[in-house]
Amino acid sequence: MPSIQDTNYPRFKSNLSEKDLEEVYTPKIKEIKWAEVKSKGFLQQLALLVLIKTVQKLGFFIRVVDVPEVIVAHIAKKAHLPVPTKEEWKTYSETRTAKRHVRFIRDYLQLRPFNQEAHQILINTMTKLAISKDDPADLVNAAIEELIRQRYELPVYNTLKDAANDVRNKSYRAIYNQIDHALNEEQKKSLDQLFQISENATYSPWNELKEDAKRATLSHLNDLIVRRNWLVNQYFPTDLIQDIPYIKVKQMASEAKTIGAYRMIEMEPKKRYALTISLVSMQLSKVLDDIGEMLIKRMMSIHKKGRQLRFFLIGSRILRTIIQSHLSKTRELLRRKRKTLRIFSQSLKRRDFKKEAGE
Repeated sequence: MPSIQDTNYPRFKSNLSEKDLEEVYTPKIKEIKWAEVKSKGFLQQLALLVLIKTVQKLGFFIRVVDVPEVIVAHIAKKAHLPVPTKEEWKTYSETRTAKRHVRFIRDYLQLRPFNQEAHQILINTMTKLAISKDDPADLVNAAIEELIRQRYELPVYNTLKDAANDVRNKSYRAIYNQIDHALNEEQKKSLDQLFQISENATYSPWNELKEDAKRATLSHLNDLIVRRNWLVNQYFPTDLIQDIPYIKVKQMASEAKTIGAYRMIEMEPKKRYALTISLVSMQLSKVLDDIGEMLIKRMMSIHKKGRQLRFFLIGSRILRTIIQSHLSKTRELLRRKRKTLRIFSQSLKRRDFKKEAGE
């Protein structure tokens, strides 16, 4: 159930700044003049102004005695009116004048009291939204917005909260009935078999279904495929929830995961079938997602290795080119050295020959 803090239900700030007071609770000149005409005395005039500004902020009436003193003091200062004592405020709140002032302000702000018609608008707004939304706070917020748009006072918060929970429960009841109506007896028996423990087993298939698949790693790819095949081969009628909003299926599956086989057997059949099919659908989707993730990882790994191999081959070619270049240069140097040595050797032989001839 949503708390009031989870919704947009109007309420006073716990710490009001000067800016808040100035922007939200400062009465306009026409409001001051109107209150002066509609009241007798300073107290009534201030009461009207306090009610006007708080209703504009909250969307509903509260007793002036329950309005934070800082707000009353600010309005009194802006309207140049004295601030009554708490006893004076309390006395005023219990008079017929206070009730008459409420009618004055409704007419002035063109605000309609919350009645049966407003309650039906509230229900219709929530029911329409409950098809695609699951959080009761969203239903409450939508109803508040619609009531304000149609110039209705807001009811007490519990009225909105109780209506939201009731509408949400009815939306699931409609889903349970829809799925139950679509299932045949054979399919129902097949689903009920999930909660039975076979002779040589320790746990029911329901326990296996509730368990999450192993972590999505390449080493667990085969396990994921086995789990996928097991889910598919059970022939669960997951097609029956294709038209049901994903958020509803997800919520039913989450609830199913928290419930053991025995409690599922004891559960109302319509709800049991809806929760079971929702969990099967979510688990199958998760397995398929995990397998897809694993295949992507495998492809990336192959691609990475391919790049590494390509870089190695390119590097090998570059290295071979460098080696061949160095070999060519080395051969050239050796050729030149051999030529130099041959010339030097021939030079020595000629010198020796000349010496012998001279002698």
